[in-house]
Amino acid sequence: MSSFIHAQKEIQFDCTSHQLTEGYEISILRFYVSNIQVKSTDGRWYSDQVDAHLIDKEVPSSWTISLVDCPKNLDIDSVVFVLGTDSLTNVSGILDGDLDPIKGMYWSWNSGYINVKVEGKEQATNTAFEYHLGGYLPPFSTAREIRLKTSTANSLRISVDVSRFLKNAKVEERLEVMIPGPEASKLSSHLSTCFSID
Repeated sequence: MSSFIHAQKEIQFDCTSHQLTEGYEISILRFYVSNIQVKSTDGRWYSDQVDAHLIDKEVPSSWTISLVDCPKNLDIDSVVFVLGTDSLTNVSGILDGDLDPIKGMYWSWNSGYINVKVEGKEQATNTAFEYHLGGYLPPFSTAREIRLKTSTANSLRISVDVSRFLKNAKVEERLEVMIPGPEASKLSSHLSTCFSID
């Protein structure tokens, strides 16, 4: 089984490097990625078979996603995925795996998933912040499609610039977002621009 797994293409998320969190102490960073699709340099598309993956800063094993139907030696042109969960997932009730409410990413009071959690403090001011971004109903849906062009044909290492996101969020002005609405939607759009392929 292990040899089969090593033959698969893997996506690796980097959300903990110092340069990506500079100026901030991040205590919680979790986010969902779903509907992953990979385009090869010859134009073929490969789709992930898992509904959603939870990337958690505190769980290193979650940073790597194996794409079952995508050969490891495939040359990649681009990758497309959704930051968050789609509306169908949100109305499907309690699910399992990475979507299990025990993971702490489900609003029981709101019957929906938290797509992103970022908590911590700004080092210079010791100011705490807490962002729980979710909501699937228009006009304030927080799921965002992200399209990334690869810099090299074999690299699928995706960085998340948390520091840039927090600067965009203007931590000193907006220290907490905990419910669906316009602020959660705006911050989700900011975060979607902070992903890149190394």
